[in-house]
Amino acid sequence: MNKVYILLAFILISCSTSSLKVSTLHQHPRLYIHHEDLENLKNIISKDEIVKNWYEQLEKDSEKLIQEPTVEYKLVGPRMLTQSRDALRRISTLAGLYLIDGDSKKAERAKLELLAAASLKDWNPSHFLDVAEMTHAMAIGYDWLYSYLSNDEKKIIRDAIISHGLKEGIMAYAKPAWWVNSTTNWNQVCNAGLSLGAMAVAEDDWELSSQILTHAKKSIPLAMSKYAADGADPEGVMYWRYGTSYNIYFLDALRTAFDKKENFDDSAIKETGYFRIYSLGPINKVFNFSDSNDFRSTSPQMLWLASRFNNIHFSSFERKIKNDPSIFNLLWSLNQSVEKKSTPLPLNRLFQSIDVAFFRSSWTDREAQYVGFKGGDNKSNHSHLDLGSFVYDLAGQRWALDLGPDDYNLPGYFDKKKGRWNYLKLINSGHNTLTINDENQKTTAASPILKFSPNEPNPFAIVDLTDAYSSNVESAKRGIKILSADQILIQDEIVPKAQRSLDIKWNMLTKAKIKILDNKAELILENETIEVEIISPVSARFSDEEISTEVHALRIHLENQKQPLKIIVKLGASKEFQLKEFEIKNW
Repeated sequence: MNKVYILLAFILISCSTSSLKVSTLHQHPRLYIHHEDLENLKNIISKDEIVKNWYEQLEKDSEKLIQEPTVEYKLVGPRMLTQSRDALRRISTLAGLYLIDGDSKKAERAKLELLAAASLKDWNPSHFLDVAEMTHAMAIGYDWLYSYLSNDEKKIIRDAIISHGLKEGIMAYAKPAWWVNSTTNWNQVCNAGLSLGAMAVAEDDWELSSQILTHAKKSIPLAMSKYAADGADPEGVMYWRYGTSYNIYFLDALRTAFDKKENFDDSAIKETGYFRIYSLGPINKVFNFSDSNDFRSTSPQMLWLASRFNNIHFSSFERKIKNDPSIFNLLWSLNQSVEKKSTPLPLNRLFQSIDVAFFRSSWTDREAQYVGFKGGDNKSNHSHLDLGSFVYDLAGQRWALDLGPDDYNLPGYFDKKKGRWNYLKLINSGHNTLTINDENQKTTAASPILKFSPNEPNPFAIVDLTDAYSSNVESAKRGIKILSADQILIQDEIVPKAQRSLDIKWNMLTKAKIKILDNKAELILENETIEVEIISPVSARFSDEEISTEVHALRIHLENQKQPLKIIVKLGASKEFQLKEFEIKNW
């Protein structure tokens, strides 16, 4: 193994073009914060009530973290990721608080975590995210506890970062591993995790560290490029949160680790915070398309983005989230312009790079109406067969929901050629869209949003679903129009292929109790009620199918359809209904 590593190192040194110099390394701590920043941070904690609240929550969390067992070598399926993340949470919280308050109990417990992780036989390089996140955890602990650790302890931790992290990274770059040239969250996490390890130990092995940084600087812009158009992430908001967090760990550490600032182009991420903002509905649930859960979670990288790009919208949004802070909520509260007030954002927005549209009736009312509507590309990483799907919030409830991801350890879950499309949560019949002739959407289909109007009083979006159902239709389009502040219209226009008879199922998943009355359905959820009404076909009726103990599917089933048809459904609280134009093309 050592001979292989030496050979790889020789090859990679020859192509190193990094402008970073060991002579410009900042002293420890150098990752994210410097010693001279600590007094300013303490001052902010004492004066800013929001930051103070975050700090107090972290102090309470630290009491629990101290009592937790240290990391162990434990795989769930192919992953050790839970162990890596637990180590990162414990080390970053305890070591970060130690920098602020000097509490040696926190430092001692973080040290035990570092030594436990260093003693593991490896960090599971077969699933490289595990290596990246553990390397990040170890880098933070090594850097922030540098003056607390003995020389022997530093050597143990440093050697583990090098052997279990950086040398594994060198071999990954040399292959190259698939993530090196990808645009996915894996690119961001793996490059950043390795780079943080490299920056932590750089003065002791500059040759190896500079190689890692050179390769990361070449690779990570590929992933950043997906944000360049409008900031959106085709992997969904959960993987936006994961990928951008590591992207910004990389960028921020590159800024703080060296006294001479590196000229690294980060303009591609200037707008990306808006994707998080629009993805979150009024009841603090996100539009969770792809393998995303619907809960909000914290994203302290919004604070960094706010400072970097002087964008008060980003910091104002994140500062409203009081719970579940990480140490980065504190660190990235430095240099915030909290006195400035943000101007209201437009209510409706299209992220054209991923063909996802958002509509809302208010930014401040928890009872507001909210729609997330998806076109996009079924080939995207973590994608479901969910083209045409939507979520719908009103009166403080989510009426039309997305089931989210299934268990990643299910057989074939990530096999897009076979196994993935056997699971209901991942296919069109498990989403708020159409199923035709009981077939899945075409797995390679792309559905652009053809037309988007954000303008009041009736904003709308129209998505072309023809490719998704191309084996059965000449054309298929779906439009969603906002009729009022508590009412929307969903309109499908389908033209069957010649000589083709279509069995069409219109689907909407809900946790509401369903009462069907002819062409209408009353949905009741936590003492709130809305109505769903079939406008066309006039003979169509709803059915109610149980998906799970909590979720039901409100369905329209149309059989033997050989002629062009429209399915028009009104959804909302208003009883009155007026629509002058029933042709999508004339919207």
